[in-house]
Amino acid sequence: MLFIPKNLGENGITEIDLLGIINNGIEESIHLEYKRQLNDNEKIAKTLSSFANSDGGNVIYGIVEEEHKPVEINPLESKSIREKIDQITHNNIDPPLNIKIWPVDVEISGKKGQVFVIYIPKKYPYLHFEKSSHKFYKRTNFTSTPMERYEIEQAFDLVAKNRKALNQSTNKVEKEFVDLIGKHNLEMRLIISPVRFGEKLFQITKEIYDLIMFNVPQTPNFNNNVINRSNLSWGEDFRVNDYFFPYFLGHPASCIIKENGIIIYNLSYVILEEFELKDFYRENEINDKYQFEENPAMLIEKGIFYEQEDFHREINADYFMGFLDFISKLYNNVSYSGDLLFIFKAIGIEHCKDYHVGSSFRQKYFEPIEKIYSQEIIRNTPSKVIKDFFNPILAGFGYLPIDLDTFNSHVKHNTLIR
Repeated sequence: MLFIPKNLGENGITEIDLLGIINNGIEESIHLEYKRQLNDNEKIAKTLSSFANSDGGNVIYGIVEEEHKPVEINPLESKSIREKIDQITHNNIDPPLNIKIWPVDVEISGKKGQVFVIYIPKKYPYLHFEKSSHKFYKRTNFTSTPMERYEIEQAFDLVAKNRKALNQSTNKVEKEFVDLIGKHNLEMRLIISPVRFGEKLFQITKEIYDLIMFNVPQTPNFNNNVINRSNLSWGEDFRVNDYFFPYFLGHPASCIIKENGIIIYNLSYVILEEFELKDFYRENEINDKYQFEENPAMLIEKGIFYEQEDFHREINADYFMGFLDFISKLYNNVSYSGDLLFIFKAIGIEHCKDYHVGSSFRQKYFEPIEKIYSQEIIRNTPSKVIKDFFNPILAGFGYLPIDLDTFNSHVKHNTLIR
């Protein structure tokens, strides 16, 4: 019996669950370890990283074991324990380890306290390093032991193969984007992949189609559809093994969802000269063109720059904020609780002016940024993801944006002003 986030209901873990483990004599294993109490930081980091470097599982602090079987609950003083474990996963393990902690209230023989149940997802072949000992650890039946050199080399080789397969898949999809929508003057591309690359996560089902059609929210502040739903129809716009939402003039977002869990989201912007803009007005039967010229953001919402003068960072961040909510719902729909690899790419133009501050972009390409996030971070603090990517991207294009902390505050309180 393992405690895994996707298998737990709203009540989480209770004292009755813990007593069930003891009564059934659930033995320690490669996936489970009992600890009477917390030990020093190095040993905690060693234990947690060894589970991540193997097949994942639970470590439970506050249960006494004899001969690898649980015998009784030992309530722990709850003060600062959860914070201590969180700090260890970030300060004593490299890269930081994303885990789930359930504090369980217990009362045994009049003694009140908590038991701390920890879920560590499988991260192999992406290894986590215990800093104090300078070693990688693995989990065996009942212990955590240093990994052999050949085991470390095998893991790194597998990571390289995974990355090569990921690159091949994303390069193919990026070519499809170019063939479909042509080359654009500014593109921001977000690639999401499960860290455990290679699993078949998404299948073409009516349930996921309905999720996309009816549950994808609009962007938080500007109320743009993240995906153009009006162009979707079951069986027509869906291809084997993918969902494909094509870019069209007047909507900057595109999205491809691969069956192996890779998602590529693209914001593509075009530059229209004055005569091209007139054609746009005519084709879209827009009579009052002045509403667009007086409010450039209205054009940029549709993916259009006018004479390379405008850039609206809030709208870009707003699109990504809505998309992150979609990502959280989509992976939750298939009960994927592992970490996600984010790769953010931006291809820009040399002379695109930001009308907020008047500065110009200075480069056409920005080196991709890669980060790994847990599902909880994406779901609960999407503003952190936005900040991680937008600050360096926009600064790299040649100017410092308005403080994105302020922007995120606007998003949180829904007070962003056009």
